[in-house]
Amino acid sequence: MNIRLDIAYDGSSFFGWQRQKDKPSVQAALEEALSQLLGENIRVSGSGRTDAGAHAFCYTTNFHCGKLPFPVEVLPRVLLSYLPSSIVPLRAMEVEERFHARFSAMAREYVYVVWKGKTLLPFFRSYVYWMPEAYERQRLEEVCSLFVGEHNFRLFCYGYGREEKEVNFCRTIEYFRFMEKDQWLVFFIKGNGFLRGMIRTLVGVSLQVGIGTLACGEVFRALQGEKDIPQPLKKAVPAAGLYFKRAYYSVSHKFDEKIENGGGEED
Repeated sequence: MNIRLDIAYDGSSFFGWQRQKDKPSVQAALEEALSQLLGENIRVSGSGRTDAGAHAFCYTTNFHCGKLPFPVEVLPRVLLSYLPSSIVPLRAMEVEERFHARFSAMAREYVYVVWKGKTLLPFFRSYVYWMPEAYERQRLEEVCSLFVGEHNFRLFCYGYGREEKEVNFCRTIEYFRFMEKDQWLVFFIKGNGFLRGMIRTLVGVSLQVGIGTLACGEVFRALQGEKDIPQPLKKAVPAAGLYFKRAYYSVSHKFDEKIENGGGEED
């Protein structure tokens, strides 16, 4: 059986999604729980890497196993007691053999949360980025619009080193927009794929333009590959405010509409 399992997780105690040696990860915790529950060695594929400390509202995974001893729809409820409280299974279903959480994804959507209050409340520290500086909305809208479309984002990511010659840095951004509500500033970004540190760098650069320490023209030249943005103005915002919202697939499954509407587990 090929099982699609959607989960939500608090990433503040993990070093990202991907399994790592001697460091806690969401993938390792999920594989351990599934292996214990099903009595076989389970390996799980995820819809993409997430940074250490980043979170997920609805992160899609898939795994192969023998026949389940219970209906697949019940899996989230049964699995819950095997997982740490920071990981919650949302829904599960059997999918076609060719489905792969990562390679079948056509697009991914992320959310980045900024707290604008004069004081950072202690229980927000692991879940938002604190920016009390005032910004200009028009400048922020202008720079966000620059990133929409297909571009080479080589100067807006990091961590590739020797791999750089083998990496395709072109990505297509469907939208990069934001919403303001009281002391909250929330960014929404959807694209066909993202490079390491790309979203956090785009948000960081956009905020620098918004508060007036960086010109929109400098961002445009970097996007064209003409001139890089000087440090420390090109600084990635912390992972604490980053949330994986969802992945989009070409073959729609019966609970994809529930994801859009914020629905819960299938009964």
